[in-house]
Amino acid sequence: MLDDILYMKNLLYPQAVQWAIERITVDEFEVMLETFGFIQFYTPTGDIPKLEKFAKGFDCIIYDAAKNRELEQTLLKYDFIIENTVKPTRYPVNYAEDLLQEYKAIYESFRARNASKGTEAAQVHIFRSLLRIKSSVWKMTYCMSDIHGEYEKFIKMLKVIDLKDDDTLYILGDVLDRGKDPIKTMLKIMEMPNVELLIGNHELMLLELEKKGLERILTSDIADLEEGVIEALMNWAYNGSGPTIEQLRALTPKQQEDVIDHIKNALAYEQLTVNGQKFLLVHAGLMNFDRETDISEYALYEMVWARPDLSEPYFDDVYTVIGHTPTQLVKECDTPGRIFKKNNFIMIDCGCSMGGSLGCLRLDDMKEFYV
Repeated sequence: MLDDILYMKNLLYPQAVQWAIERITVDEFEVMLETFGFIQFYTPTGDIPKLEKFAKGFDCIIYDAAKNRELEQTLLKYDFIIENTVKPTRYPVNYAEDLLQEYKAIYESFRARNASKGTEAAQVHIFRSLLRIKSSVWKMTYCMSDIHGEYEKFIKMLKVIDLKDDDTLYILGDVLDRGKDPIKTMLKIMEMPNVELLIGNHELMLLELEKKGLERILTSDIADLEEGVIEALMNWAYNGSGPTIEQLRALTPKQQEDVIDHIKNALAYEQLTVNGQKFLLVHAGLMNFDRETDISEYALYEMVWARPDLSEPYFDDVYTVIGHTPTQLVKECDTPGRIFKKNNFIMIDCGCSMGGSLGCLRLDDMKEFYV
């Protein structure tokens, strides 16, 4: 059905442009000029939703100016179906600039009252639009956190969100400890090139011990460990290291090394923009937050052990996505066990390891998933 609609729009859109150039009124052209001005304004801002809003308005002016009610209603229906069928997109490089140039060519043909140039510009625009829709430009971006060895929930979530090879899944740390299959979960993650791992406090506890004698712990040779190592081991045990140590011991030395290397290569944080919205992904937040401090200046400890003050946002134009603190333990949360949003904070640890759900957030449209 979608292919048929795209084919018909490819035929009808240039016709609408031709008739609109021939029939547009002065008042309609003034509205078109103003709308094109907004397209120009929002192109360099990266605000794709606003840009597309005015691009859609520009098309509506064309449909109305064509003075053919049947054609107008047909194109509006096609646009509605396309908009509600095609998945939200992470847009290709130069998407905004390309869109501006396409609409500029159409606008210039209206300004010159040149129907043949308008038809040609419309054909170029609609052809490129169809390519964008038909190609895999709708790569989705997902976030989850604090899986804590709940392998079955993780696998079920991958099926629920229908993760594709071109999608990206960010896991905001704490894959390890507590649940029964932490290393099995980590090995699965290591097989997936489209999964980006951020480090959590539980991974950091492992790495701290790796520097101090993890090899001896994994071989059960813990006699005569230094006091500092014993203290770190007890702290890790208090935080649920048992299943992690047990499953690490079952691996070959090479497999153990691969797991530790993968954790060492995990991101401390990630900054990205999806559909014009800026996001900061970090395990726990930013301890001792100061707006004058660059994110790269925070210590890793501050990023994985923080408990943010939710009364004020870190940034006015950035959503900070965090795990670490289960929403069941957030006093401001009126939906414990679900993703919680306040003051540009998005908390996605839904208490998977304490009997709650594993939550996942799709950044493209902020849709929530639960297992």
